[in-house]
Amino acid sequence: MKTFLIFLAGCLITGLLLGIHISNLNQKLAISQSQILQISQLTQKLSSCEARFKRTTVLYEQPRNIFGQTNTSAPPLREWVIPADVQPQYVGANAAFFSHYDSNTQVETVKFPAQKQ
Repeated sequence: MKTFLIFLAGCLITGLLLGIHISNLNQKLAISQSQILQISQLTQKLSSCEARFKRTTVLYEQPRNIFGQTNTSAPPLREWVIPADVQPQYVGANAAFFSHYDSNTQVETVKFPAQKQ
């Protein structure tokens, strides 16, 4: 009977130790999963940031005709190339347009009117 009680006590202690070990493993797994989620979110943010700097913004200053309207058929007076994907603000008397150029696809978007400051 004594050996049976010792065996039973040993089984209970082993079960308790296994339960504690499994609990620690579950905590480590939860921490690892949250770290993986954080890493994937940071990777997405990094990719979007890198994509913004792979594209360039071109700002065009267009002349105005004698009636004060923008002459879009004339070549631009000046062009600025900004090595980032931004929405520039223009300070000047003429009208300004901007477009984005992606060097990977070699495609330039349509010209958007730039904001006046």
